[in-house]
Amino acid sequence: MIIINYTTGAIRAHIYQGEEVQDAATKWLWTYNNERPNMAIGGLTPIQKLTMEKPMAA
Repeated sequence: MIIINYTTGAIRAHIYQGEEVQDAATKWLWTYNNERPNMAIGGLTPIQKLTMEKPMAA
């Protein structure tokens, strides 16, 4: 699998093989959910949004 990453104006590509594919996908998913703010949910990370206290139903 080839993953192309565009970061800070530079394009980087890496060829992943075997377990590297799963490891790279797991790291990316963790970063996406825990570190990357999402503007569609008010600049929170998905984990922050998920763990916010939900209001009680009336």
